[in-house]
Amino acid sequence: MTDASTILRLDRSRRDAMLGADGEALAALLDDGVVWIHGNGNINTKEEILDYIGNARTKYLSIERTEEDIRFLGGLAFISGVEDMKVEVAEGVLALRNRFTVVWEPSGEDSKIINCQFTSMREPALQQKKA
Repeated sequence: MTDASTILRLDRSRRDAMLGADGEALAALLDDGVVWIHGNGNINTKEEILDYIGNARTKYLSIERTEEDIRFLGGLAFISGVEDMKVEVAEGVLALRNRFTVVWEPSGEDSKIINCQFTSMREPALQQKKA
């Protein structure tokens, strides 16, 4: 599992599955115990992610990766970087810019995602000015 090209190919498959609302393809990439943390702090299980994406409750319109780094440590692969996304939800279309880390663990002949975390890079909104 030290082959960067394999991990990058798998991660491209993750993004393609998200864009295509392909729950079956995404399920094959996710470990049963995966922890998926969104940029707003919400946490989802595998079943919840598959429900949101596979049933088009969340529709990914675009995922553009602008930074990417891959590291291997203790048998795990860590991909981190920056992604710009457009996502359609019930309220409308969201434009997101997130730092991300996706952790891949060997599983049989391939690897599975055990953790996926996004951190919003949006500027904080000023709620109240100081007097």
